[in-house]
Amino acid sequence: MNKQIILSSYSKDEDKLFISKILDKWQFSIKKNKICNTNFMNEYEKQLALNLLSSQKVTNFMIYGGFENCQRNIIIFYPEKFDLNIVKNNLSKLIGFIRIELPKELYQKYSHKDYLGGIIKLGISREKIGDILVFENGADIIATSDVLEYLSTNLSSLIRFQKSNIQILNIEKIRKSEQKMQEITLTIPSLRIDSIVADLCHTSRSKACQLIEQENVYINYNIVCKTNFMLKENDVLTIRHYGKYNILGIIGKTRKGNVLLKVEKYV
Repeated sequence: MNKQIILSSYSKDEDKLFISKILDKWQFSIKKNKICNTNFMNEYEKQLALNLLSSQKVTNFMIYGGFENCQRNIIIFYPEKFDLNIVKNNLSKLIGFIRIELPKELYQKYSHKDYLGGIIKLGISREKIGDILVFENGADIIATSDVLEYLSTNLSSLIRFQKSNIQILNIEKIRKSEQKMQEITLTIPSLRIDSIVADLCHTSRSKACQLIEQENVYINYNIVCKTNFMLKENDVLTIRHYGKYNILGIIGKTRKGNVLLKVEKYV
């Protein structure tokens, strides 16, 4: 493996830094003959990592985030001599979660951004935090094991959580919250990405093109820079700062020939 050659294929500095960290973890696992893990990745980073590992023919790894279909994951590298069951038996040593139980007077008061904002105030990096599952009576916050004690001790110092019950629990006890979706019908000239982005962001076609050209738009977690890219049914569209959408499909046409497109927004 030539690390510098691999990194030279990435144009963005943040991508190079991310890939460098992945390569370092992979090599550490090989050299030390140990299980090791990355920090949490978002879906774009996960796709970057999977593309890299596929190109390098790496097979001794596992993607994990605490539960099925979670949005943020870690990569766990393990030596060839290890059976995957050995890795699975060690998952609780790698990540866990904090449960915040609110007093009744604060039920339904806080959203995802309130919990994340509190964590950031404590100086914890976003990459140390996995999914934050919000419920009526509080939240389950997944994190890497090295920050669990700090979070448990210091979250109660924040005014919003002073009356809450806060505890560290084994990842196997995580609760799953139902992902809320909002259905939207778009009236657009075609399935060109610039048309769809403009309609979803309530902006002009020229502004939508800028968002695309500035690498703020992803299809199936890969950056798309071509403004004439055509979307298709079941594509996942992510627009940075605007949201994430599932393309459900065309449901009809108007008399003027415009397309009626049904999409789902993650809320």
